[in-house]
Amino acid sequence: MQKQSENRLFLIIITIICAIMFSGASAACSVADLSVNKTVNDTHPYVGHNVNFTITATNNGPNDATYVMVKDTLPSGLEYVSSTASVGSYNSGTGIWYIGNLANGKSETLNIIAKNIQGLGQMTNRARISGAQYDPNRCNNKACVSVCGKLYADLAITKQVNQSSQFVGEDVNFTLTATNNGPIYAWSVTVNDLLPAGLKYVSSTASLGSYNNGTGLWDIGFLPMDAQATLNIVAKVLQTGQITNCANITGGLDDLNPTNNEACAKVCGVARTDLGITKQVNNSHPNLGDTITFTLTAINNGPQNATGVVVKDLLPAGLKFLSADPAADYNATTGIWTIGDLAVGKTAILTINALVTISNKEMENTAVISGNEYDPVLCNNTDSVTVVSNPAADMGINKTSSKSTATVGDTVNFYIKITNSGPDAAANVKVLETLPDGFSYLSSNATQGTYDPETGIWTVGGLLNGESAKLTIITQAIESGTLVNNAVVESDTFDPNSNNNAASATVNVKAEEQPNAAGSPGQESVNAATVPMQTTGAPALPLLIAALLVIGGMLKRK
Repeated sequence: MQKQSENRLFLIIITIICAIMFSGASAACSVADLSVNKTVNDTHPYVGHNVNFTITATNNGPNDATYVMVKDTLPSGLEYVSSTASVGSYNSGTGIWYIGNLANGKSETLNIIAKNIQGLGQMTNRARISGAQYDPNRCNNKACVSVCGKLYADLAITKQVNQSSQFVGEDVNFTLTATNNGPIYAWSVTVNDLLPAGLKYVSSTASLGSYNNGTGLWDIGFLPMDAQATLNIVAKVLQTGQITNCANITGGLDDLNPTNNEACAKVCGVARTDLGITKQVNNSHPNLGDTITFTLTAINNGPQNATGVVVKDLLPAGLKFLSADPAADYNATTGIWTIGDLAVGKTAILTINALVTISNKEMENTAVISGNEYDPVLCNNTDSVTVVSNPAADMGINKTSSKSTATVGDTVNFYIKITNSGPDAAANVKVLETLPDGFSYLSSNATQGTYDPETGIWTVGGLLNGESAKLTIITQAIESGTLVNNAVVESDTFDPNSNNNAASATVNVKAEEQPNAAGSPGQESVNAATVPMQTTGAPALPLLIAALLVIGGMLKRK
């Protein structure tokens, strides 16, 4: 506490002396205690992983600082990735973070993200701060932080069995594959695979290392990056039912991906008349109105012939029975497929054709097999397939025009209305509305989406069940003739009714009425309704006087 007070008094004295001597005219008289601090988010980064260095520059005063910069050059083994500064900019090539002005009591930060490309070993990152002002405390102008790289190896194990079900007393073959996914070689690699109850060790063969069936330890040792080692274990099935055999892999390095360190394989022990059923469907994502086919395969895995074998498979709601083959053996009402006798190793196959009557629905269809004989293995007596019908949207379109008859030059409006009659929402709805050559596009407006006159596509977007959207296109007739304007609606959602996806509007366009051709130069054209007085060549005034004299004489005679 006393030390801090003495430093503060010293700074005040220096400031007063500079103020008196130079009247504040020189930056050299300014005093700014600059300090830098540096931290890292991970002191032991793995090779290939990033670390985040945080550099904090602070002006402890008592004056503002100018031309402040921090030099922080990444050491060998660290590769620059990116940086973010609260002020100024950082040049990864020179290692200079130029801050510029830093007010008294102000701090700024720089985050540098770097990748560990060296692997093992210590790497020290140093930072140094400087400015234009006198710094009375140089002890806090430097900061450093060290990181020590670590190695890791992503070890993985997979396990397969050559037969998922096997008779009691028969052998199965397990294949284990150990893989080093890197990014570096691994050592002290071991796999633990001790056979569970129900399996008896027969033999084993390893491509690398050795396997001890007593402890279940497969000692691999050194495993290069991207390398694999395999182990085959032959075991005899001693009991019925499902038997699970698991293996675990470990090594001398850290493993950042534990999700692939264990693998299991299952085998089903079979005895007596082990009946099994499998079920497949030719289309697991049908559309409304599609016909799908289920294929059921019944098998007798023995060791004895089976009698009275039946399979129950009742179609769920949303699927309507159409036919079966063999038709006589399947009752659609009860869902019973009667097989009868089934010899050892033999199979029976049934196909069922069904109509999808509902959209956007998940339907599980389950088949269960049984017989007169004892079946000690029930895990293969049931099989299911799930059918998910796709959404369906019946998109309809209607189109009209403001005029059925027009003249070249007239404005003609086209009105397009689309409606989603369901049963589900329609996605990415579009209408192809390309004007015929006889119309010139003027403008358009839509209640939803946008219309591009260049492509003729009205992009509507999503449309819920029961929703409608309208588009008005304003055009000008520029050619005569019978002009047909077609429009077609489509969407990414299956449309069960294609009959209402297109509409058209027909407009009879007449040519403009033209005036009769003019006569010789100096003559006016003659209107068919009004014929003007023709020029006779006689003067008009004498003729008028003569007519009046004739009329006067007639009146006088009377």
